[in-house]
Amino acid sequence: MSRSLRFTGQVRGLLDRKLGQGDDVRGLGLKPGIVWARSDRGRISADFEALWIETKSEVLPFELADGRPEGRNGRGNLRADYRIGGNLTARAVYTLRLDANRAAVHIARVEVSAFF
Repeated sequence: MSRSLRFTGQVRGLLDRKLGQGDDVRGLGLKPGIVWARSDRGRISADFEALWIETKSEVLPFELADGRPEGRNGRGNLRADYRIGGNLTARAVYTLRLDANRAAVHIARVEVSAFF
């Protein structure tokens, strides 16, 4: 029986300048995460990404902001995989999406699989 705990992190910056026009897009993204695993049973992982986007331009390039609007945005994930027995596994996934000036989107999924 082996156990592990891993912390992850990611930082990213966004910058797009149109010289001479005064329009620019700036952003900062932070993504901390954690994973706990047990070799004989399963794993649990969680992460959250916060992305702040500012722009003076009327048009925000889709590729630059991953399709997110100007303002504070976030994505969160919680996942769990568990081996119940030799032929039975369970999985649960919860996803949260927060976009500036929009209602939060919550998605949850649970499944149990049997192998014969």
